[in-house]
Amino acid sequence: AENIGKIAVFYDQDIFFYDNLRTGVVYMFNGSDSSWRSISPNGKFRLIGIDGQEIFVAELNKDNEVTAAYRGRLKVGFKKIATYNTPVEFSKITLNSMREASDKMDNNK
Repeated sequence: AENIGKIAVFYDQDIFFYDNLRTGVVYMFNGSDSSWRSISPNGKFRLIGIDGQEIFVAELNKDNEVTAAYRGRLKVGFKKIATYNTPVEFSKITLNSMREASDKMDNNK
């Protein structure tokens, strides 16, 4: 349990998300059938948070600093929404900044 970083849930489903600080993998636990699986892309990631059905994760470098942010959905996958030229401390990344990056990416389509 000491390796769990951030925890989030879907408010309308029995689905629980968490990240493992040691391995850099984000997991999903489905309470309805007691199954779990990794959902993060390949690499080292941390869970930023959940907004509705959208899942936001941060990609980390070897120093555990954020180099990119991704938005995803279950059964769809993740898409990069932001790249940081200068790595950022994970504690400085907010769900609100992820919504803004996501909206900016959507508006540039």
